[in-house]
Amino acid sequence: MSQERVDRLLDAYEALNRGDFDAVSANLRDDFEFIPPPMLLESGVFKGPDGLRRLWETYTETFADFRAEVEEVIEAGDRVIVMAAVAGTGGDSGLAVRTPSFAWVWTFDGDTAVRMEAMPNRATALEAVGISE
Repeated sequence: MSQERVDRLLDAYEALNRGDFDAVSANLRDDFEFIPPPMLLESGVFKGPDGLRRLWETYTETFADFRAEVEEVIEAGDRVIVMAAVAGTGGDSGLAVRTPSFAWVWTFDGDTAVRMEAMPNRATALEAVGISE
């Protein structure tokens, strides 16, 4: 895996946090699958860039300054694990909210992201990509 691919992935997180979906969808296939973490409000499989956009808009409508906070990146061949939390401010309550860090496991076909599956923790993600601690 090239550092360039990791840098583009991190740029995509920054773009998501800015709400720049054109930048995010540039490296996603039309059949991209996004499986959010179970601790978030929505569940299931969200398909394509439009599915990701709909899900993200659900959160940005509910939470002011909703964002993903990247803490660690682990390269694993055609997969990348991003350890990150999501945070924001409740729109109605004004309270700060932050999830524990969880794993976002990205799968690539070349330089194109084809899937992202959230997993509850680093150990589960490492096992899923065949890495032992």
